[in-house]
Amino acid sequence: MLFEKLKAKEEENQTPKATMSTASEATTKHILRVLDIKLEKSDEEDLLKYSNNTVFESFDWRGRNEAQGTPDAVVHVQKQLTKVNVPFGREGYRMEDVHTRKTVLNISDKKFELSGGTDAVIVPYKTPLSCIEGEISVLFELKPVSVDGVSSLASSLPQAQLETLAARCLSDQPAIMCVLTDLWSYAVVYEFVTEANDCYMKESEVSLGVMYHMVAAFLQRKAKPNARYRPNENSSDPLELGVIKFKKSKLSNDMGLAMEHFYEMIDDDMMTSTPVERRFLMAQLFSSLGANIAPSLAFDSHKSFDDNYSYLYT
Repeated sequence: MLFEKLKAKEEENQTPKATMSTASEATTKHILRVLDIKLEKSDEEDLLKYSNNTVFESFDWRGRNEAQGTPDAVVHVQKQLTKVNVPFGREGYRMEDVHTRKTVLNISDKKFELSGGTDAVIVPYKTPLSCIEGEISVLFELKPVSVDGVSSLASSLPQAQLETLAARCLSDQPAIMCVLTDLWSYAVVYEFVTEANDCYMKESEVSLGVMYHMVAAFLQRKAKPNARYRPNENSSDPLELGVIKFKKSKLSNDMGLAMEHFYEMIDDDMMTSTPVERRFLMAQLFSSLGANIAPSLAFDSHKSFDDNYSYLYT
């Protein structure tokens, strides 16, 4: 009994790690508890505001597995979202199929480690492929329906919750939404909420029609179609301030400080920081996000700041 208690205590003190696609409910709850992030159910009355008069089409997986059917499913989702006036194109967003990018949501923090990806994301239209994780507003985790009509959504809830968390850690967008759906029966929608003294995920189990309306309303009210968007600590927008507060308070001190100084650096018009300071900071920032990068490679002092970080302004 004593040995079991000591082992349990040791496991509790270890940095929790999870592969998102196979994470158990217990592991997911533990990671959320470590970060003090609650999971709350939506009030059904809150969902009544989403009109469901538009006619949406279900997606026929035709017996294909996730890898085979996802490219067509992503095209289908974008087509349905245009029915509720989601602005895809140069002045709005684009939907990107990322199901083959198995590490797009990887994050290694002192408090926890997550590995894996998702199937599709909505990002600002001008976001470079190399910077997608930093611009995610909406994720789609798509699950095929079996030939006999069986859905696997219920068993995939931990995966969707961790993808929501990973996206919140990596993205600078003011809000994050994750949609888990088979595009046939229903959807489970997670929205990551940051408030003055609280962080939580709001879970909503909804029809496909309501889901599409929720995504459209979310993008209109809470997302930024500007690929250059970075949160400003002097903003009066609580969503913008929530991003900064989350990264400072919920992530490790190293990562939180790196993010704080990073925002200060890209806003530094006078370039008062030295190349050495910028090189060290970028190494700290990228290593905190899980990248294996040497300080000497993080910043080329022979190039201008814009040349080194032109991807931030593309």
